[in-house]
Amino acid sequence: RAGESAKVSRAVAGFRLVLKDYFELIKSKISTIITLEQKNKAQLQELISSFIIQAELEGFPRRHTYHVVQQFLVKPLKYSKSIDPKALLTKFFDAFIPKLHQFDCAFLVDKEVATYGELLQRFKLKCQDTNLEWNELNEQQLLFVQSRSDQNAWLIAENVNARTAAEAHEEIALRFDAFSSVIRFFEHKSTVSISRLSLTRDCETKRTYMSHEAPDSMHCWVGNLKHSEEDYLELSNAIHEGHLVTDSAVRLARALRFHKAALLSNSAENQLIDLWAALEGLLPIAKREGVRIEYFAEAILPALTLTYPEKLFSSAYRDTLKIAPKSQSILSKMNCDGSQFARFVSLLLCEEFKDDRDKLIDLLKSSPLLRNKLWRLSEAFKSRDAIQKTLRTHRKKLKWHLYRIYFTRNSLMHSASSLPYLSTLVENLHLYVDTLIIVISKVAHASPEALSIEGALQYLSAWEKIRLENIGNDNMKVPISSV
Repeated sequence: RAGESAKVSRAVAGFRLVLKDYFELIKSKISTIITLEQKNKAQLQELISSFIIQAELEGFPRRHTYHVVQQFLVKPLKYSKSIDPKALLTKFFDAFIPKLHQFDCAFLVDKEVATYGELLQRFKLKCQDTNLEWNELNEQQLLFVQSRSDQNAWLIAENVNARTAAEAHEEIALRFDAFSSVIRFFEHKSTVSISRLSLTRDCETKRTYMSHEAPDSMHCWVGNLKHSEEDYLELSNAIHEGHLVTDSAVRLARALRFHKAALLSNSAENQLIDLWAALEGLLPIAKREGVRIEYFAEAILPALTLTYPEKLFSSAYRDTLKIAPKSQSILSKMNCDGSQFARFVSLLLCEEFKDDRDKLIDLLKSSPLLRNKLWRLSEAFKSRDAIQKTLRTHRKKLKWHLYRIYFTRNSLMHSASSLPYLSTLVENLHLYVDTLIIVISKVAHASPEALSIEGALQYLSAWEKIRLENIGNDNMKVPISSV
């Protein structure tokens, strides 16, 4: 209705005025906490999340943020004997000044791209079959130049306006994708491809950067997981060995096919749609009354909430073993039962293992970021009250993410538009779908009789409620190894 749209317009205009300097405000608050208000460092995680998203909206891709973090924060923290936090932050934030530069970009492409000469011109691209002769290339960049084979040519784009080399890389990759889409429309096959790497030269400074395509959203976190054949058999048995009733087994198998389609796609839009189809196909049919996404969210949230602590501790455990292999010796000598992973959790949370914890922290002197990660983890689970707060806060965030994913999916379906951080939504949804599939198969495998997906979700919902309510008893009690 006209009245409602006018109200929305006025509200949005008001938000724009209030948030005009939001990015600068985030940077200022981060600097203040790090340099003056260290006692408030618990706020940093929220501020950093906001910074990353706002930087992306300002035109700085996540690849740029990752590169700047590694260059200006991680390296000095690892290798410098002493650092000046204020000077370090100034250098870091200077990399996020929204100033346009002109770049020349060079990608490797299939040589047959040169046959589409006029079409290339329409997209302000050109092909070069001779060697790329850019001066002052480093060793790694020269190796990339020398990697060109007889089947490749250079795809050149000149005077590209962008804030960063990473943004210029993305701009030309998208331009080439639009170019190749025209060809695929007529030929109905993928005939041309572009390299994931590029050389990007600042036309003013003549400095050359090597840019890399952002990681595929479907593979961002899965490399950290280690699965055994037992896990494969458990999922297969849930579908084919009668652990699930026939209709539920068919739905789970169909979800795997949609998951496979998302993995095969190189388009974030298609990945999101396929993953949502897998998710919606798994969940019960929504009731007519109420909000559809509310019904879906409440069906999936118990599985995500119950598995959240294990995901956090598993990630920290893998990082610790990778950076400090000697930590295994400390865990083996601990005076408690359980696997190495269980001992690691006890070491972080139980005061009785404070001496062992100090030994572990001493091994991580060169990794302040990991030490901070372990500290935040121990704070989040240091008591019943802290655990309950952590899980309930995470549940709220998950629900918000699910709403955001759902609205983006609808936007893609109805207007073919999406948010700038679509790849992040795909990454999140991929984790949710994988978690739900694995949890349903585990519950079905443990059931003494054939189970439906609806039954598994009801079991998880009841178990989540029991867990959260029981945690609330004796809130300030700290963990001990025997519990």
